[in-house]
Amino acid sequence: MKKKKFSNIIYGIDIETSTVDCGDDKCSFMYSFCISTIDLITGEYNKKMLGRTYQELSNFLEELNDKAESMDRYVIIYIHNLAYEFSFFSNNVDFIKDNLRKADYKDCIYQSMNKPLTVNLERISLRCSYLLLSKSIKTLGKELNLPKLDYDYDKLRTPLTNLDELEIEYNFRDVEIMLKAVYNLFVNNPYMVGAGDLPLTKTGISRFNCENNPDINYTREWTDKNGKTKKGKIMRLNNWLCNKDKADSESQLRLWESLFQGGLVYSNPKYCARVVKNVASYDFSSDYPYQMLYRYYPTNFKVVKKNRLKELRHIVDYLEDYNLIFAKVSGSMFNSVIKISNVRAKFNFEPLATTKIINAKDFKNGYNCEIINGKVLRSDIAITMYATIIDYIMLKLFYDFDLIDCYYLEIAHSYSRTNPYKLECVRYNARAKIEFKRYNELVEHTNKYKEYTKDEIDNDYYRDSLNRCADYFEQLQTSHALYQAVKSDLNALYGDNAQHLMRTNYLYDPDTYEWISKEDTFEDYKKSRVKTSYIYGMYVPQFARASILYIAYQFIKAGYDVLYIDTDSIKIQHDSRADAIVKDFNKIQLKNLGEDKWCKFGILEREYIADKFSSLGTKSYIKLEDNFLKATISGLPNATGLYNELYDYFNHNFDELVENVYHYGVCFDNRITNKLTSKYQFTRHHIKIDNYEDDVTSGVILEPCEVTMRDFTSKTWLKYAHVICNKFNRNFDELCCSVIIGRDNNGLIEVR
Repeated sequence: MKKKKFSNIIYGIDIETSTVDCGDDKCSFMYSFCISTIDLITGEYNKKMLGRTYQELSNFLEELNDKAESMDRYVIIYIHNLAYEFSFFSNNVDFIKDNLRKADYKDCIYQSMNKPLTVNLERISLRCSYLLLSKSIKTLGKELNLPKLDYDYDKLRTPLTNLDELEIEYNFRDVEIMLKAVYNLFVNNPYMVGAGDLPLTKTGISRFNCENNPDINYTREWTDKNGKTKKGKIMRLNNWLCNKDKADSESQLRLWESLFQGGLVYSNPKYCARVVKNVASYDFSSDYPYQMLYRYYPTNFKVVKKNRLKELRHIVDYLEDYNLIFAKVSGSMFNSVIKISNVRAKFNFEPLATTKIINAKDFKNGYNCEIINGKVLRSDIAITMYATIIDYIMLKLFYDFDLIDCYYLEIAHSYSRTNPYKLECVRYNARAKIEFKRYNELVEHTNKYKEYTKDEIDNDYYRDSLNRCADYFEQLQTSHALYQAVKSDLNALYGDNAQHLMRTNYLYDPDTYEWISKEDTFEDYKKSRVKTSYIYGMYVPQFARASILYIAYQFIKAGYDVLYIDTDSIKIQHDSRADAIVKDFNKIQLKNLGEDKWCKFGILEREYIADKFSSLGTKSYIKLEDNFLKATISGLPNATGLYNELYDYFNHNFDELVENVYHYGVCFDNRITNKLTSKYQFTRHHIKIDNYEDDVTSGVILEPCEVTMRDFTSKTWLKYAHVICNKFNRNFDELCCSVIIGRDNNGLIEVR
């Protein structure tokens, strides 16, 4: 396929919208947009135009498309939240509507319905810059020393409203931040030479860099079966091996998708909303890269047709805790669908998730089972579940149960290490991370502008990038960006293999406001998975979970309660014995690495010792360290800032804070969260506001929303609360109590 030629002048669009009541419904519409450009070669930024109507935007896009066609080029337009803007464009901008009417499935790529990653319109490619940069405009602005401006969103505006200079500048500033962030990404990358090299996503950057780096993707020689010497890039070997690893059938692929599970996240319900003192958090150093360097991966799974239960028992009878950290977990690794009964957790640690259970709909919490936050404590009914060998070892260590049937079993009797290309990717990026970290610390500690020598910074690209900077701030910013980029590259190496197919199977019809979709087929899978291995992507997190399960088991055997696990960290009450267990574990991990122990990946490092700690469940905990409170609460923006205000409110009494405002039923009202919820509802409205009158189709409606932590008024959390109270002799009124947190007229936090 002929590669598209892209213009090196890229565009950025940002829109501003208003929402109005239309009877029982609401309508949102665009009242202004701005367009700017940046030249990727020179870095020159230009404001292009300010527009007010959908028709103006349509005319601009049509003219730009014609210009690109005359130059035989394609043009990239970045929009920082394409999903939001697309909800307005797809129903109101004629140029886009006309293209959608004749679009083919290959013209658009979606994360999911309503969420486009890219929309291709003849010569124009609309792209989501957030998925490329992975940061908000506000965060990017801070990094660029180009702060996002303030804006009065409560003011109702229409396309006829006169905008003052500050309002116009606000609109343009967001585009400027976005385009300059893309430019920085481009110029700080040694392998990108033109706009056509810009990938669609953050993980695509890592993939692009590895493929184009000759130190990673080097040329090798081999002899074919006819005795001829051949040459080729090692990525070709990776592609060939990945194709060998593909599922043999659609049913096998769907099984693998069901078996896939990310990192283990767990919060001990025994300690829910209780204050625990002296809590140590141990964090795995680059755990996924460690698994890629050390483990052997199963290949060529063969389906067992007869005596499945007997074959499975023959394997699992000999499994022990140390199997979790073997390079080869077992002589025969397996994927299965099993049936177990009389399931009972042995300890105050329950890692079996209901997401693995096929018949979870039969569970009635508090009657035939006990489930808290999606984790099984006991089940009086038989459980049918998906299980890899790692899942089975987990069951064996942490639960009593009876294995009564095996409905499906596939066994791999052969293994392979991570292939040479992927190993080179990990090793190169590991060295770069270590090296760039040292350079970044050097720049941070220099505290002034200087030109660096080769003795100080050996890496030519890093050194030249710093020496091209105009001042110390730019050097600091560039140094940090280069270090973050290589960290991102390392962390992204596994991600490609774990991703499902990108969605090219949606079409949007602007005439009916309906989505048309087709299912991903097995043929789509076979054509798309040419550089990645899904079975490899599945087992990297399986092995990472195995490592954390192993250390959890060692702590439990030593008499510790595991308080919290979050993908690659574990929290327990601290003493010297805990450090000794970690030290012994690290010796094993470094020995496992062999010649790669120089990177020190896979070991547990003590992240902190918190004076006090409390959790409400997965992705929700607060800790006090050196009189500073840090909060991690999923769904609550600026949780740390808010809880430090509350810490002041309760006169720095952590226990009183937990008792009053860290339990089920605590609600942060919408004025304090500054959080918006989106509603996709495309309806046509006739708008008449003062002198403005028009027929428009509503885009996404954004409305302020509150955040309630573990809303015990919901059926699910109410059941969980009762299970916790019954099992651990807790008072329901203490665990669950309605509290509203807001601000008074002076902006000070208040508790009601």
